[in-house]
Amino acid sequence: MTATAEATTRPTGRPIPGPRGNPVLGSIRDIQRDNIQTFMDAWRQYGDIVHFRGPLTIDLLVHPDYIQRVLRDNYANYPRPTFVADKLKSIVGEGLVAAEGERWQHARRSSQPAFHPELITDSAAGRKVKPLRRPGEEA
Repeated sequence: MTATAEATTRPTGRPIPGPRGNPVLGSIRDIQRDNIQTFMDAWRQYGDIVHFRGPLTIDLLVHPDYIQRVLRDNYANYPRPTFVADKLKSIVGEGLVAAEGERWQHARRSSQPAFHPELITDSAAGRKVKPLRRPGEEA
């Protein structure tokens, strides 16, 4: 899951679905209160691309193909505003989550073995972790 912040206007076309939020603040209060829950709820309700309105528009990308396009294949067309990149790095450091372009690709390759299905377990209970699913979605 990744979120990109836009500093420019979006080309015209089919609108990206997302919550309406407050008329002035959009979804910023929900995101500030609990960003993970807000993003999870929006993904379940609106799908793999979600547009959050507000003083800073945020487009949440969930599908791996979309994330690959933004973070690897076409990253020069989707720059994070400097203040967003700096804030993200102050929270999560310089690793995979904050990386872009070639740095992201290198960090992803380096971390990929840790995400092999046979290695992903709930360490407290020693059982495999179930993948996230939308309500009603089958395994």
